[in-house]
Amino acid sequence: MDFGLTPEQQGLRDELRAFFKAEWPLDAALDLEDREAAHSPDLWRKLAQRRWLGLAYPKEFGGEGLGLLELAIFFEECGRAVAPSSVFSTVALGGLTILQAGSMKQKRLLLGAIARGDQQATVAVQEEGHGLAPSGVTMTARAQGSSYVLSGAKAFVPNAQDADCLVVAARTAKARTPEEGVTLFLVAKGTPGLSFEPLRTFYPHGHCNVGFRGVRVPQADILGPVGGGWPMLARALELAGIGQCAEMLGGAQEAFERSVEYSKVRVQFGRPIGSFQAIQHYAANMITDIDGGRFLTYQAAWRASQGLSCSREAAMAKHKMSQCYVRTTNQAHQIHGGIGFYTDFNLHHYFKKAKMLEVELGGPDEALERVARALEL
Repeated sequence: MDFGLTPEQQGLRDELRAFFKAEWPLDAALDLEDREAAHSPDLWRKLAQRRWLGLAYPKEFGGEGLGLLELAIFFEECGRAVAPSSVFSTVALGGLTILQAGSMKQKRLLLGAIARGDQQATVAVQEEGHGLAPSGVTMTARAQGSSYVLSGAKAFVPNAQDADCLVVAARTAKARTPEEGVTLFLVAKGTPGLSFEPLRTFYPHGHCNVGFRGVRVPQADILGPVGGGWPMLARALELAGIGQCAEMLGGAQEAFERSVEYSKVRVQFGRPIGSFQAIQHYAANMITDIDGGRFLTYQAAWRASQGLSCSREAAMAKHKMSQCYVRTTNQAHQIHGGIGFYTDFNLHHYFKKAKMLEVELGGPDEALERVARALEL
C-alpha cells in the first residue's frame, strides 16, 4: 500500500511550507493575537495571488479544480504556521457550503470572488444552548412577498465581522423531523437588522454572537431548496471538518518537531534532556498519536476526493485529532518546561489553538456520536 503523496502534491506542500516560512513567521501570528484579530489582509492577498484560496473549487467556478486531498495539504501547512482563522472560515466553512448548496450562478459569483481574495464568508448555524444538530436550528425565516424575514440569533459565529457574507441556517417550516424545514440563506454584510456582539476568547477566531432583527433576504439569495438545506449543510460541515483535522495535524506536527529539536540542545545534568527516558517516552507518545491522526485525516480526505462516503472516517478523524492536538501541545510544554510559556517562544500559540479547535465544529464526544450513527447504532 502506498500512502505517499504524488509528486504534484508533494510540490504543493513544499511550496506552501516555503511560503509560510517566508511570509508568515510566528511573530506575525503573535502580533495578530495581540491585536485580537482573526484576519490578515496582507496574508490573504498573498494567498489569493498564488491561487491557493480556490484549490478545491472547480475551474468553472474560478477555482483550481483540485480536491480534498490538496485542500488537506493546504490546511495542514496553515496549521503549522498558525494561519489566521479567517482562511478556514472562508475557504472551508463558507466556500464548501456554497459549493454544496449554491446554484450555478451563485457558485460562479461567490466562489470566484473567494478564490480571487475579493470576498470572505462564514457559516452561522449554532444557537445559544445548542450544538450543531438540526434540532438546534430554531431561528425562524418567514416568507413575506418575494423575500424572507429572518428573526433570532446565532452564537459563536467564526470570523463574523470580517465576513462579507454569512451562510445562515434558519427554519422556514415545522416538519416531521429536525432535518426537514431548514433553509440556507446568504446574508450580506451591512444588511439592515444585522448586529454583531464580539466575543473575547483566549485565541482570536473572530467569534461573534449575531443578531437578526427583521433581516430581509430576497429569494435569489436562498442556497439550495427551501426547507431542504440541512443535508447540504451537513455534507459541507463534514468536508470542512476534514480540513480542520488537517489544520490540527499540522499544528501538532510542528509542536512535536520543535520539542524534539529542543530536547537535543537543552542540556541538564551534563547531558541533553533527550537522553532521559521520560523525555523519550513523551516524544514517542507524541509521534504515535500524530501518525494515527494523520492516517485517519488523510483517509477521510481521500474518500471525500473520490466521491465516497466519508461520514464515519471524518468523525473518527475529528475525535482523534481534537484530542491528539491537545495532548501533543501539553506534552510539548512538559518537554520545554518553563520556557515553553515564555510568549516570545511561541509554543503557546499551538496550545491555545488546540484548545480552541478541540470543540469547534463539535467536540470529541460529539464526534463519537457521529461515528455511532455511521455504524447505525
